[in-house]
Amino acid sequence: IMFAKILREINVWVCRVLILLSVLDFCIKLMGGQTMDKRFYSYVIFVIVSFIMFAFIAGISVDAAYAGNNLKSQIHSGPVVSGSKPNNTNIPPFRSGQVVIAGAPETIPDSYSVIKYLPNANLTVVKVEPGKERGHIQSLAAKGFRANFNLLAKASDDPLSSFQWHFPLVQSDQAWNLSNGGGVIVAVLDTGLKTGGVDGIGYVVNGIDVVNSDVYPVDGDGHGTHVSGTIAKSTNNAIGIAGLAHGACIMPVKVLDDDGSGSFADITEGIYYAVNNGARVINMSLGTNARYDITNDQIMDLALNHAYTSGVTVVCASGNDGSRKNVSYPAIYPTTIAVGAVDLHSKVTRYSNKGDNLDLVAPGGDNSKDLNGDGFTDGVLQETYINGAWGYWFYSGTSMASPHVAAVAAMLYADVTKNHTPDSILQTLTSTALDLNESGFDKTSGYGLVQAYDALVYDGSSDCIDVDGDGVCVEDGDCNDNDYSVYPGAIERCDGIDNNCDGYIDEGCSTDGCTDNDGDGVCVEDGDCDDNNATVYPGHQDTKGRWGRDGVDNNCNGIIDG
Repeated sequence: IMFAKILREINVWVCRVLILLSVLDFCIKLMGGQTMDKRFYSYVIFVIVSFIMFAFIAGISVDAAYAGNNLKSQIHSGPVVSGSKPNNTNIPPFRSGQVVIAGAPETIPDSYSVIKYLPNANLTVVKVEPGKERGHIQSLAAKGFRANFNLLAKASDDPLSSFQWHFPLVQSDQAWNLSNGGGVIVAVLDTGLKTGGVDGIGYVVNGIDVVNSDVYPVDGDGHGTHVSGTIAKSTNNAIGIAGLAHGACIMPVKVLDDDGSGSFADITEGIYYAVNNGARVINMSLGTNARYDITNDQIMDLALNHAYTSGVTVVCASGNDGSRKNVSYPAIYPTTIAVGAVDLHSKVTRYSNKGDNLDLVAPGGDNSKDLNGDGFTDGVLQETYINGAWGYWFYSGTSMASPHVAAVAAMLYADVTKNHTPDSILQTLTSTALDLNESGFDKTSGYGLVQAYDALVYDGSSDCIDVDGDGVCVEDGDCNDNDYSVYPGAIERCDGIDNNCDGYIDEGCSTDGCTDNDGDGVCVEDGDCDDNNATVYPGHQDTKGRWGRDGVDNNCNGIIDG
């Protein structure tokens, strides 16, 4: 970009000088003086034309690379609803675990541990529990103290990071004070990885090319390299851009060919390879079209189950089909984390698939918009290799959203004291996500926009209390957490218990002509599809908790665990 600007500026001044000389020569001629010969004018024309063509070609080339003017980087979505960024994403970077209070140490509450006193400014920096800074600030303000976050001011080492609008939306600067995903292996099952860029990936471990049965997973498309950069691009190296979990190690697994397509068999092999070779997180920015309504596959399901039981978190793109009913497979599978996309204003994009199985959203961008007016499309910026050349490209799609969540998962796994599992990773991410629509889960944004810092300081205080495993938390109205047949929305079983927590016992029950051998309160005549199993009847929970993975059609809708 700078090269093009300099070249254009030189071109302008060269043209000005040559035009001035031409005017001067013409004036001398009018006065009868000695003018320049025709050879001079030939040089003038040649220089002007050469500079104009050179500047035009160089400028267009750079602009195209940065604006994503390539069919593979374009997603033609509908209009983006206007809005502003959520308030808590506007907090600048701050020193984790610290609060600044105006006044000397002897004037502040004794409960605080003083880190330092700054006498000239009369400020005291105190120690607080990481993640609780806002609460302490509010408490101190209520007591009449002036207090704030200990904000940080620094110049970015990566000169183009200011164009990465998507990282601040997920609290990147605050999170980097706590973790960069150091040492965690993230397998990227994609089109491979192209190495050798000026910016590059910080850490790469051995991968595999499943498509071509080779040990070198070379990316001939650019998609996999772009995805890998969002996760672990070299950062603070004074070159280019940043990666979210820049201390993590990328394991490139080529399961898609250079046209971006891949078979379920190759993807399945890639999952097994990643799990068996030490990956803690798998990112799959791939999937089927949502219109096919694929919810499971006899081949790939086994690999996904293997990853889950092996303690590996699998993150998948929800898909770009604009479906309002369901997400793509494998994102729809219960053991994966399905990720949709939001734009620069944290609005869920029209192309992003939605539905009951959507877990989270993350920045995916929209290459048809320039909402911030920076002169570039609002895609996710990363370095990749396109058409035989390295460049920084804006891509948009749920493929770009998924690696944001995979990166945050890696940052969580980096804290070995937490002993995270796929379940605890999902719990942490969904519990700390920023609500974008209705409170809690909704089909458009899942549990909300992933928040890296909040996830890293999450202490489990908002965990779901679900002792009986019926998939409904006490916090959500389960009125008897010791009985899995009791929860809001359950069918009254005519058993002398308020099964649906509405305050009434056995309302509407009738035993006339009822066949109910298992005593679940639902008659065969009313649709009980297994009258020998008290956990099987219409209306029973079949998508959450243990019922969502017990291999039984608990709610008699003809679909196992769904």
